[in-house]
Amino acid sequence: MSGAPNEEVPADVRAAAHDWIARMHGPDAEEFEEAFRAWLAADPVHAEVFRDLQLHWDRAKFLTHTETGRARDLASVAVWHRRPAMRWAAVAAVALFLLAAGAVIIRIQPRPGAAPMIALATRTGEVRTVALADGSHVTLDAETRMQVTISPALREVRLLDGSARFDVKPDAARSFAVLTSRGSVTSNGGLFDVTRTNDLVRVTSLKGTLTFKSRSENPGLGSPASFAVAPGQRLSLVGPLPGRVASAPPTPATDWTGGMLSFDGERLADAVAEMNRHNVRKIVLAEASLGELRITGAFHANDGGGFGRAVAAMLGLERRERPDGTVELSRKK
Repeated sequence: MSGAPNEEVPADVRAAAHDWIARMHGPDAEEFEEAFRAWLAADPVHAEVFRDLQLHWDRAKFLTHTETGRARDLASVAVWHRRPAMRWAAVAAVALFLLAAGAVIIRIQPRPGAAPMIALATRTGEVRTVALADGSHVTLDAETRMQVTISPALREVRLLDGSARFDVKPDAARSFAVLTSRGSVTSNGGLFDVTRTNDLVRVTSLKGTLTFKSRSENPGLGSPASFAVAPGQRLSLVGPLPGRVASAPPTPATDWTGGMLSFDGERLADAVAEMNRHNVRKIVLAEASLGELRITGAFHANDGGGFGRAVAAMLGLERRERPDGTVELSRKK
């Protein structure tokens, strides 16, 4: 499906897709995540229509060039009806587009005196670099979502899901913070990666020393309250386990920004999650316990099939294709 949504698609599906576009590009996207994934999984047509609308959203001048934005009665979208500020944001986003061409900018905060916030997102298999207003750059891995706030007093990114590389411009007056589910990463200038997927938060410093501080309401989840991560080091926090700082594997020839994914003793669950972001055909594990197996190796990010075959051979697993096209890995019987 490409271009305008297929007229054969039921009207209620198109309307629901427009509703989800509004919800998932709004400030409460995380709150709707579970329901959104359930809606996508309910029917392949749902995902197809949503992808089509998302493509229009990204390529056009935001909402004003989509079917929802052209409609005179924006109240037909429930979330927009409840939140007038989001309607204002659609107009403001058009102007912002001219200042940040190429960025997937979804929404800004309109409250008087509030710092402007933009939402960035990438699709399956897409890797994109965006220039931020402070002169820093962020490269989003596939299926990554974040919210960015840059103001005279604040430089803050909320990483909602996925992986990103941050090339931070030094600024003596404002540190640069990346917020995750486990805590915040702070830099005053450097190059580093942050991953948030499943119950994993991983921070890798490529240049410059970072500080990671655990969330104050639940300090460390069993870990020390803060970590220093030096260049060439990686901090991994998995579930309730204490955080661990170790040497990061060398990456120049196996860098994800160049289309490669490398793992050095990573959990299979985390490796599968990263690979799935780059491939339409997903890999699933038949048992949750398989996710704790460890994997080492380098793989082409867009070769999910090759990854599945290699993992099955390395770990002695069965590999089979399900009727829906997904690849299942299970223990040999």
